[in-house]
Amino acid sequence: MQDFYQRATLEYNGVLRYHVYPNRSSSNMRLPRAWSTSSYIPSNICASISEETGGGACGFNSLCRHDDQGPSCHCPNGYSFIDPNDVLKGCKQDFVSQSCDKTSQETDNFHFEAMQNTDWPNSDYDHFQEVSEDWCRQECLGDYFCGVAIFKTNKLGRREFHFRTG
Repeated sequence: MQDFYQRATLEYNGVLRYHVYPNRSSSNMRLPRAWSTSSYIPSNICASISEETGGGACGFNSLCRHDDQGPSCHCPNGYSFIDPNDVLKGCKQDFVSQSCDKTSQETDNFHFEAMQNTDWPNSDYDHFQEVSEDWCRQECLGDYFCGVAIFKTNKLGRREFHFRTG
């Protein structure tokens, strides 16, 4: 590594990056004369933050997606960023929650939106096994605290309206 200048940076989201820059005496002149990232840890910050009490890499009610460009934060449909200038603060709901004070059910005002390959791990307040997807929908609609129903292979996990580590 004596042919390179080296530096490490700790980014705002907790990713530690190791950078290299070829020095003038480098025998390998094919390399561009620019800083490049040699490695970084964790390799996927979205999957690495699994704290049960926090909001994950992108904050509460958000989705963190990781690709070759790195992590990016998104809000599910019906939610928007708390602060569009700082997406790490998470998302807020753009609708009025069901109320348990109402005398009639409000289930007709709500719908489910299927989101493939999406999860908010470590957030269940209730868990059921050997159930159908339709049963999960009805169970969640009848529960004022249910904000998300995660259905995987005949298993249901219900989450409150503050989703963590998405």
